[in-house]
Amino acid sequence: YLNNRFWKEHSIELNDFITREKIHMAMFVLEKDWSIPIDSLADQLGFLEPQSFNHAFKNYIAIEPQEYRTIKNYY
Repeated sequence: YLNNRFWKEHSIELNDFITREKIHMAMFVLEKDWSIPIDSLADQLGFLEPQSFNHAFKNYIAIEPQEYRTIKNYY
């Protein structure tokens, strides 16, 4: 019921919305904190496996988290 209701209100599935929000949080952390390992960040965001986090991040941003961190901290 909740997923259907959420879809009607926002035109996005609830799980996709949650994943997108997690990726946005990850982007913020990756830009600000060099010290946190990617695996630890994935765990803190609730991903069961670091590979799942990498896959979700790459699907949404088109690059892997480590690449994103490097690019954002280079400039």
